[in-house]
Amino acid sequence: MTSGSWENVSLIPPKSTKSELLIREAAPLFPGVMLFPQASWANFSSMGAGLAPFFCAVVSSPEDAAAFVSIARKLDCSLVPLGGGTNIIGSDVSPADGTVFLKIAARPPVLCGDGVCDVSAGASLGEFLRTARKNGFGGAAGLSGIPGTVGGALFMNAGANGLSISDFLLDLTLLNLCDGTLRTVSRSSFPWRYRDSGIPASELIVSARFRLPPVQDSSSEDEAWEKERLRRSEYPKGRSSGSIFRNPSPSLPAGLLLERAGLKGRFCGDFYVSELHSNWIVRDPSPVPASAADCLTLLADMQRRVFLSSRIILKPEVKLIQMNDLPDNGIRPLNILVLKGGVSSERDISLQSAANVAQALREAGHRVSEYDITSLEITPEMRAADVVYPVLHGGFGEDGRIQALLEQARIPFVGGGSRSCRIAMDKIESKKYMAQAGIPFPAFAEITDADAPVPAHLHFPLIVKPNSEGSTYGLSLVRTPDEWRKALSFALKYDHTVLVEEFIEGKEATCAVFLGKALPPIEICYPGSLYDFDAKYTHAQGETEYLCPPRSIDPAVQQVIQDYSVRFAEAIGNTDMIRMDVMIRNSDGKVFMLEGNSLPGFTASSLFPKAAKVAGYTCPQVCSMLAIAACNRPR
Repeated sequence: MTSGSWENVSLIPPKSTKSELLIREAAPLFPGVMLFPQASWANFSSMGAGLAPFFCAVVSSPEDAAAFVSIARKLDCSLVPLGGGTNIIGSDVSPADGTVFLKIAARPPVLCGDGVCDVSAGASLGEFLRTARKNGFGGAAGLSGIPGTVGGALFMNAGANGLSISDFLLDLTLLNLCDGTLRTVSRSSFPWRYRDSGIPASELIVSARFRLPPVQDSSSEDEAWEKERLRRSEYPKGRSSGSIFRNPSPSLPAGLLLERAGLKGRFCGDFYVSELHSNWIVRDPSPVPASAADCLTLLADMQRRVFLSSRIILKPEVKLIQMNDLPDNGIRPLNILVLKGGVSSERDISLQSAANVAQALREAGHRVSEYDITSLEITPEMRAADVVYPVLHGGFGEDGRIQALLEQARIPFVGGGSRSCRIAMDKIESKKYMAQAGIPFPAFAEITDADAPVPAHLHFPLIVKPNSEGSTYGLSLVRTPDEWRKALSFALKYDHTVLVEEFIEGKEATCAVFLGKALPPIEICYPGSLYDFDAKYTHAQGETEYLCPPRSIDPAVQQVIQDYSVRFAEAIGNTDMIRMDVMIRNSDGKVFMLEGNSLPGFTASSLFPKAAKVAGYTCPQVCSMLAIAACNRPR
């Protein structure tokens, strides 16, 4: 087959559609190219959703594909990649004249030696892996149950069982749909993210080369294939596109969120959510096309109900031919600006927390930007955001100053207002509100002089700490008069005011308040005598245990801790997010509240997300719920 001298064809006679011109001009030159001017979604997609016919061209070789694209572009046709149709939801509306869906025909995989396999994009992924297996190469059995073509699997970076197809890729050949040029690029040319290759939609995958390792243990390889076959056999029967929504993260399955939202069995027209797998929309095996509008209405309803129940915006895994066909379900991702860094002694902790918060918000479906703030000011980035999410520990990020500026600018932000942050940051001021709310706290004194004596009403041992610092910076346990002056000087390095407290011998705990409700308390068991910076972060003396639910705190005492925590949050006017530090005295089990943290950490070891997880909230849920609450707060 040859491409012919298509450069010299006469184009665009009067009163001819682009599709008619393409058939008239291209068909004689490409006898091996199959043209389907009235293709049906019932025949070209596994779901069979879409009533409108469309123009489809199936080409067999990269060279013919390039030549066909060139003549189609000269006719001003628009080219759309079409793989095996396993994740396609078609349309009830006919595409514009000249829109051509381009499909690569399947060719048998070619083994090139040393486990290298040259595979057409139109070949099925299963056929490729079975061919390699017959010739002694494997390691990818976990992918064998993925339906569809190699090209589609690569474009979506399909994966299963901890593997992704890109793990085995060497290089791939791409066809530019704008100018008909071919190029072969290495795997490293694209980022290969979770369920995303980074390959632009303007390029069509026509072939790829993979390398699979030789099978060392045939019995293990057979077992892996059988395991995947059994897993696949349990999938819902009928016509479907497989998983409708992508997992927000590997640890947060879309199917779980859909099941919790009560979607199983829900239907619209010919389509229904499978009772076996809530992330599958299924219809009967009829060869007749069904309305894409019904399928998309059901998809939009699933998305809306998950959002209402979990505040997670699920993103479709399937490809929608007409995005405008998706019904408006009222869900809009927020533009969120995460503030990180700051200039306090807790800057490094802030950067760690902010990275986790930003990732969680992205997994929840929002659009997220990050801003490393080093000066106290309102920036254009803050004004452009729907909501600002301060993840700043200590300094102007936690003492209410940045919150005051945001309030003056009428910019929504996550967390408590400036007044509540100022109170929580000031440990001595907090005790006034505790007293008004009837919350017990240790006896204390306020000191500003490095030469001050031990307060007469306090007795050793004592806790000495800066009044407005976090993460236990400047904290000391003082057991004897000889240690007093050193501890006082140490604390005054961090703040001009020092809080001296009676040391409570007992169990330490923390309790968070999240959107008006107390989360389960966490018992903190540390190896040393004090829950200091080392116990929190560096662990030189050994690992600290965080027990949620608590191991040795009586349930009745836990309830008291939760009640006190909510009471304090209400007293200072911050019930969205605050975490309280607590001591339970060994001698009588009495609860003493120490202080509150209005912007608790979100690092891998932080306590707020740990307690939320025990309460049934994932980190993406928590962060999304806080951002949405901030947007809905009157201002």
